[in-house]
Amino acid sequence: MNNRIALRKKFKKIEKLKKTCISNNLQDNINMFKEIYSPKITIGTVFREFELSLNNNSYRCCAIFIEGLSDSDSINDNILKPLMIKQYNFDNLDLAQAIEDKILLQGNIDNKEKIEEIVIDINAGNCALFIDTLSHCYICDVKQNEHRTISTPINEVAIKGPHSGFVESIRANTALLRKVVNDENLMLEKIEIGKRSNTTCLMGYISNIANPKIVDDVRNRLKNISIDYLLDSGQLEQLIEDHPLLTMPQTISTERPDKIASHLSEGRVCIMVDNSPYVIVVPCTFWDLFHSAEDYSIRFQHATFIRLIRLVAYFCSIFLPGIYVALTNFHVSLLPTDLLFSIAAIKESLPFPLLIEILVMEISLELIREAGARMPNSIGSSLGIVGAVLLGQASVDAHLVSPMLILVVAITAISSFATPNYSLAFTFRILRFVYIILAAFMGFLGILFGAITHLVILCSVYSFGVPYMVGFNRYNKNPFTDTVVLAPNWLDEFRPPFLNPLNLRKTSHIARQWDSNNKKGK
Repeated sequence: MNNRIALRKKFKKIEKLKKTCISNNLQDNINMFKEIYSPKITIGTVFREFELSLNNNSYRCCAIFIEGLSDSDSINDNILKPLMIKQYNFDNLDLAQAIEDKILLQGNIDNKEKIEEIVIDINAGNCALFIDTLSHCYICDVKQNEHRTISTPINEVAIKGPHSGFVESIRANTALLRKVVNDENLMLEKIEIGKRSNTTCLMGYISNIANPKIVDDVRNRLKNISIDYLLDSGQLEQLIEDHPLLTMPQTISTERPDKIASHLSEGRVCIMVDNSPYVIVVPCTFWDLFHSAEDYSIRFQHATFIRLIRLVAYFCSIFLPGIYVALTNFHVSLLPTDLLFSIAAIKESLPFPLLIEILVMEISLELIREAGARMPNSIGSSLGIVGAVLLGQASVDAHLVSPMLILVVAITAISSFATPNYSLAFTFRILRFVYIILAAFMGFLGILFGAITHLVILCSVYSFGVPYMVGFNRYNKNPFTDTVVLAPNWLDEFRPPFLNPLNLRKTSHIARQWDSNNKKGK
């Protein structure tokens, strides 16, 4: 108990110390930061003390940085060597001016006085340079730039289109985004979230397109998050969404720079989180989750056909098992006579009710899917295929389930993989069980009740002031430009009106101006 009290007093003292400013006495500053970082207990924090000769005077200096986060070559070449090796004589300059203007070779230098700000910079990989007699320190940007190689996105693979994806380094991600957007009006505002982690987040938008109200709303939410540690963009999604208890995703999460650029050009806002390869886009509507990045790289006829296939897959992944239960238990008169006799004959030899059968098969399929995701890549795919085939065949041979049920479960599983958004597919997997239970107790009436309730809930949801089901209401004058049907890009003249962008038009009235014979490029 005494140790806990002593530790609490020590931590309170350190927190109080962080609120103060540094001293002009170097030794006092070194003692303060050694108390904060405890270099005798933990390894990694380097206190490099040396002397600087300037104008026939010697000044004691100390560079503080974290080994591994900082680039040691930059520290040695641009900070330590210029300050330690040579003797300088600048009679017309004082100490601070001589260091900033003549001696330090580092490109990005900042002056800091508050201890709390200096600690944040050191933790981020920068080097803090303290010099005796100066009441401020120099923050030199020497962060280590090592990161995972830019490669193809893992979960959003596109056959036609760019093949570069975001990585865990926020510096590399901003470079990728700026390379795609290539617009001086792209604004990236830095906001740090997390009382302890001080995780760097960037809020991006195009200043002469994005709605200022949406930008202010996003900025206000990010700056008013009270949390100790922010480790991933998935955590941030839950902290900024309007309806945290809703299973439907209310933000767009993507690892594709071209997709982020497309959303920014419409007037949306993106949020980057350091150490996360996924970037968040807001506001989000249901139809945004329905689209794929590849839709805009192929012909509009092909994209429309694929979206119609996806719509069928969405319907099957949610309703097909419930419809099968409702038809078999309540509405057998709707089945063809031959099919009805076949189902009835098989049902006589089965020991369990249909609800138990379909729940067991669906849960088994979820177990196989989860096990395959946790296994190594070389084994996971084989486990999923072999496990599903063996499980289905063994269940039929043992007369535990009907072959028709195996077919329904298989079609449902295949349909769920056609969903381009992972969070939306997960929501459909949960809703599938809800509709199975409703169908088992009330048939088609239960399915209809669940669908109407679900639709009413979705129509009442807002994402950063934008209705979630905005595709087919008064906020969208032309709902068939980019919902289920994709219009040709040379006919899509306007940005989404529900975003209320500063610049509504995105293409000229005649985009194909080379074709002077056909108006509007037709």
